[in-house]
Amino acid sequence: MDAPIREISGHDFTHAQSAYSAAAKQAEESGEDSEGRAYRSLAIICSFYPRFDNRGEPYGPMMQWEGKRTAIPDDLTDADLDTVTTLRTKIVSPLIRARLGDVLWLRRRDHIATKDACSDYITAGETGLTKEDWVDSIELLYRALQLAHFLGRDKEGWKQAEAATVRALQSPFAETEPFFAAKILRILLQMGAGEPAQLAELAGEHAKKAATEVVPDRARTYYDQEADFWAVAKEPEKEAEARLASAMTYEEEAERSLKRSAPSLLVASHFLAQGVEALRRAHADPATVARVRKKLREYQRDSIKEMKPVLLSPDVAAKADELLEKAAKQAIEAVKDSDFKEALRRLAFAHPTISASKLREEVLKLAKDHPLSHLFEASFLDQAGRVRERVGGLLEAGPTQEDNIEARMFQHAAQFIWTFRASSYIEPARRQIWLQHLPRQDDFGFLVFNNPFVPPGHEGMFLRGLYYGLAGDMLLAVHLLTPQIENSIRYVLEQNDVDVSNLDSNLTQPVKTLGPLLLMPETKKIFGEDWCFELRGLLIEKTGYSYRHQVAHGFASEGACYGPEALNVWWIVLRLCYTPIILDEKQAGDTQS
Repeated sequence: MDAPIREISGHDFTHAQSAYSAAAKQAEESGEDSEGRAYRSLAIICSFYPRFDNRGEPYGPMMQWEGKRTAIPDDLTDADLDTVTTLRTKIVSPLIRARLGDVLWLRRRDHIATKDACSDYITAGETGLTKEDWVDSIELLYRALQLAHFLGRDKEGWKQAEAATVRALQSPFAETEPFFAAKILRILLQMGAGEPAQLAELAGEHAKKAATEVVPDRARTYYDQEADFWAVAKEPEKEAEARLASAMTYEEEAERSLKRSAPSLLVASHFLAQGVEALRRAHADPATVARVRKKLREYQRDSIKEMKPVLLSPDVAAKADELLEKAAKQAIEAVKDSDFKEALRRLAFAHPTISASKLREEVLKLAKDHPLSHLFEASFLDQAGRVRERVGGLLEAGPTQEDNIEARMFQHAAQFIWTFRASSYIEPARRQIWLQHLPRQDDFGFLVFNNPFVPPGHEGMFLRGLYYGLAGDMLLAVHLLTPQIENSIRYVLEQNDVDVSNLDSNLTQPVKTLGPLLLMPETKKIFGEDWCFELRGLLIEKTGYSYRHQVAHGFASEGACYGPEALNVWWIVLRLCYTPIILDEKQAGDTQS
């Protein structure tokens, strides 16, 4: 059972899965059916994709496409699990034996197999701490800690897993690999393992080293970890000092972005915007905040000249496959051959949002060119055939004409523009980035933490929502992100001293919900008319997608969670998180226009 993986180049499950698949094929072609089935079973077990941050479902499918997917642990039958139990006794490799024991824990809560799996994960993790495999090996130690936690922190397994993970921090790779220690510290923090004060000091040493080497993003990562450990250790003064040091790195990163071979004021403005918010949350000196904010305004004003997006400008009336294919190729090219952050930025900005004024002109032109289809009242039906909304004709003057025009604008955007944008741009670009970079949740941290659009305490929901969306799991992404948009808009308004509450006759002050918020003049000044139109059409308007209503009230089917509605909502959140700029009302309106 170990023979196929003895010569593999990498000590990880991906290489093991490929080796077992090849061995299964060879055995089947040689007529050795029993060996072929055993190898095929091991290949399937190795194909489970680890996502240990999700403790409820630590393994997902290796691939998903067109509503299909590869196997996950829940697919295994009782007979399959009996086979896993047998295979575990015939395997020598700690790596494979650990995975088999892990499966038995997930499906049968087999404590003996789990105890052995914990030990095997430790062995495999420590053995695999090499230049080529250290990333995967740290994840093995992470899983060892999780299994040991399930078995009990008073047991020997927890002590061994904790000691092995802390011991890994002494590896030479902690000095040669920039984020080696950061990954281990993150795991120890999440699991509540190790001595927090000692780990805080270690994180601080790595932060100072990165600052000396002028690598602000790495310094910020370690300063944030230092602060988190000081918080656990109940050392508020040291925590505050680390938070302030972390916030100061944004300005340095902004200046570095202007010294690159392709300097960008837009990128610098992005970092300064995050810096302003981080400084505020770190209770920095008001003079420092004012200085950075002033610099942000200057950079942002000049950065507009740099913006040269890849405009696809699709003809919304055209439905030819050739046009879709051409647009999809353009989308893929726009995000290909970039680093991960740059690829995400291009995904967010290479396609424009709707221009409400141009859309209005287009709708009126269509009404003039095709009068019969716009002359009479139109009824909009829901999935069950019920009348959801009635809209009057466009060619008759009257008090409701502007409302009718706007309703048709939302209809046109939902039927043509947003649907085309999802299929020809968002989805192919998303898939290209995911397959090219295969990021982890932590890789989205730069978009979420200290972001003025993300309220404190909501970072984890945005982090997971953006990650799952890029991974193609829109079902999870939209259920996490869609409800957050309203609160984030409220948060931005409040940060700009806008009152978002009502005063009822009984002297209660309920906050405004999304519809009234998007109609407020202050919201239009801060976010811009076009943004408000997009958000209204995507989330609440009945002639648009009304997607927040569909999700919140359970109307959205599983298929609708993977359709153009979901892709557009996820993309809009990505774009909002990539433009986290808190300015006064006029400046914000100018920026978003």
